[in-house]
Amino acid sequence: MQELVDTALRDIKRIGAMQAAGQRVRMLEVGCGSGCVSLAILNKAADCVGMAIDVSGDAVALTLENAKRCAKRLWVLARGQVCEEALVICKVLMHAVALRQ
Repeated sequence: MQELVDTALRDIKRIGAMQAAGQRVRMLEVGCGSGCVSLAILNKAADCVGMAIDVSGDAVALTLENAKRCAKRLWVLARGQVCEEALVICKVLMHAVALRQ
């Protein structure tokens, strides 16, 4: 997990440098589970806004509980709250990234 978080933090820093002043970098974690990846990133990247989605209501509840415990603001969406559409978009993006490599 640490490698994933470190990679995300490098990308957030790079993207933030390209944005206009005052804009915050937005992050989406698909399949958030416990939310530990999003929360680790938000802990280190103060200029980042996070959203996490999961099809499991239990995972969403756990992510929300952990976000409250860590005192981090994290938007969490479950099935029926654009989750299916976001998953399709992420699959398309992952395919496009794979084609570029």
